[in-house]
Amino acid sequence: MRRFLALAALLAVVPDAQALTCTEVSGFTSWSCVVDQVNKTITLTETIPSPTVAGITLLTLDPADVLIPWFITKTVTNGSGENWSNVDTELKVGCETGCDSNQFNSCADSLPGTAFYCSSNDFDGTSFNQPNIPPRVFGSDAFSRLLIDEVANRDFIKFFDCLPTPSDCLDLGVAPDLLAPSGVDVEIFPIISFTIESFQIVQTPNFGVVLETDWGWTHRP
Repeated sequence: MRRFLALAALLAVVPDAQALTCTEVSGFTSWSCVVDQVNKTITLTETIPSPTVAGITLLTLDPADVLIPWFITKTVTNGSGENWSNVDTELKVGCETGCDSNQFNSCADSLPGTAFYCSSNDFDGTSFNQPNIPPRVFGSDAFSRLLIDEVANRDFIKFFDCLPTPSDCLDLGVAPDLLAPSGVDVEIFPIISFTIESFQIVQTPNFGVVLETDWGWTHRP
């Protein structure tokens, strides 16, 4: 009985090892992450100082966390001093998964903070909850449009066209409107991983061309 009580006391002070963790990799002047293991939510608060260089967060899942959809709320501040036409978010997985040969990038790319990672594909089980379990929701309180690109070799979302009503947006009179310096956007999106326990969330302002296609958009009220 004494041995049982001693073991119980030890377990009471040992942190639960079965927990998702998030780590700042690079590209932020301020960054914080709060994980709610019970409700499967991740709250990121970030400032990105560059108009073009990515801010990168590493997520590491306990084996108990795979197969479970997580819900991310991300508050990102434009700390670049320049306007943002869009904010892109891409999932990147380790090169050992075989993603190296995809069409968008390879492990030989020398992007800051992305060494040994490349774009997630349809075969690694990591996505923005592409299986749609439960029905997924995306949202932004600054940007009015969303492009979801889930082709065979990439898991990628683009929020763009800043709403003209918030003070953080510049109304140019023609779309797309821009997120002004010091402007703040609150974004929501889901993630899931079936097998991979460590992957990156790579967020890049002003990345690529803003397309006019509007896919799968659910706007946050």
